[in-house]
Amino acid sequence: MGMDADVVIVGAGPEGSALAIMLGKAGCQTLLIDRCQFPRDKPCGEGLMPAGNRVLEDLGIVLRDFPSISGVTYHIPGHGRAEGKFMTGSVGRGTRRTGFDQMLADHADGTQNVETAFGCDARNVQVGSDGVLLETTQGEVVARFLVGADGIRSRVATWMGWSRPARSRRYGLVGHLAARDHGIDRVFITLLDGCEVYLAPSSRDELLVALLGAKGHLRPGGVTVRESYSRRV
Repeated sequence: MGMDADVVIVGAGPEGSALAIMLGKAGCQTLLIDRCQFPRDKPCGEGLMPAGNRVLEDLGIVLRDFPSISGVTYHIPGHGRAEGKFMTGSVGRGTRRTGFDQMLADHADGTQNVETAFGCDARNVQVGSDGVLLETTQGEVVARFLVGADGIRSRVATWMGWSRPARSRRYGLVGHLAARDHGIDRVFITLLDGCEVYLAPSSRDELLVALLGAKGHLRPGGVTVRESYSRRV
């Protein structure tokens, strides 16, 4: 069958977009699709670790405007804290997910040998002896290889028989606080009863404050999400 692309990638988040850029630079005809239009928002830790920074910089992604993260501090109220710095003077970066996803998707869209289709939803896949046929809301795509970069509940993994049930569920609540010239250059993780509170720079004038834990600990009965978030923070 005739090929529309060497590789089709489902999911244009950080992994999918970065892979599309790599493949395009290597000369592979690549199609990158995502059901969403950009910018889009989603709950996220909004931190880039040093190893990831190096990969992105090698792809030509400029990160110097994102606030630096020098390490991580763990804090247990009443018991103390432990601080760590990234090795060899390397730094992480903080970034708001909306802008980061948009930047990577735009970079992929501008990469030679890469075509993008945003607002295009994958519906099913058929695997043949010489490639795959992907059914989408914008028509059928034939490619030699298919990559599922569509997240923790990947439909591609389900279609291929690779999905497995989660052993446990944790939930996250994410918010942002205006904090002009906050000067914070690390991630602070406070360990509470059944819940973790993450604080990290998402820009030079803004902080991410996220809660992560079991559903019952994040929002007890009779308490609204807003009240529970404020109480924990």
